[in-house]
Amino acid sequence: MTDDPSLDVLALVIACIGVAMAAASLLWQVLKHFLDGGRVKVQLNIGVWHPGRILWTNHEGQLKLEYEDVKKRGLDFFEVGQLVVENPTRTPVTIHSSGLFFTGTGHKNHTSVPVSFEAGDLGADSPTTDQVVRLEPYDRVSYLFEFWPQAQRAFTRTESHEIEIRGYTRIAGRGRKNHKSSRHKRWRVNRDEYTALGGLDKIAPFTVIWRHLYLSLPKKYPGSGRFPVHRDDADYLLRMAMARFNERPPREDLDKALREIRKTEDFDGGAFGLALINAYEELDRLDDNLDGWLTGIPQLLVKGARDQTEDSALGADDSR
Repeated sequence: MTDDPSLDVLALVIACIGVAMAAASLLWQVLKHFLDGGRVKVQLNIGVWHPGRILWTNHEGQLKLEYEDVKKRGLDFFEVGQLVVENPTRTPVTIHSSGLFFTGTGHKNHTSVPVSFEAGDLGADSPTTDQVVRLEPYDRVSYLFEFWPQAQRAFTRTESHEIEIRGYTRIAGRGRKNHKSSRHKRWRVNRDEYTALGGLDKIAPFTVIWRHLYLSLPKKYPGSGRFPVHRDDADYLLRMAMARFNERPPREDLDKALREIRKTEDFDGGAFGLALINAYEELDRLDDNLDGWLTGIPQLLVKGARDQTEDSALGADDSR
């Protein structure tokens, strides 16, 4: 204390400034620690994918695409989820267990790690199937997976009419903490929903069966011997089998048609049973929203399949 009160006030002000600067410095050091540490940015997009051809996604993170825009591409697609994980920091991080985070199912920390697709070279959107990935500073990685079956499985765990879905990943060394996509861009999905394509009233049975058949087949032939059917054969093979029928046949009849065509086209072996069981269950669920059986099957293919069936029947009669 001094005899001059003004000096005392000045000393107190200087001391307060010093304390404030020290506190600000400490706060900055704490913030810098977290900013320089491993962090990730997660985004969940909906997209449509034609294997080997094109992937088209809504990069705004909304659960919506316009069917008219998709139809202009002139290809058959099935809907997929795209999970993008970015490292916006200067510190490398290792991520793992990336997938979907559900709320509204009545189960805390309800997550799912879907099986990811390989989709070839799609530039910046080229997906990986590795669950453990090291991201260098400012690096990114994406995953591609079937979305609607994942959503429907989540509804089996709740009686709720609506659930919310976000993308998530985990960072190695951070325990089981889920790093999720933006809460403001979370997807609200109703139990009765089956597509994100606005303007699509009916879904083609071919699309439903194709995605199940495609996923059930191997990615490539093994190095030795012959595998029954490659997944890239699923498109043509299924169209040929469906073209034999004017309306949805019993599952066993479609399975038989697939096997007969496989044999005709010199495919040896193969199992379609489980894929068709899953596909027919989805067809039953979507019954009111299904288009005609032959939607998307070219008429020339229908004629060719019928002619082939008739020739096979005549050959059987001649053999008698």
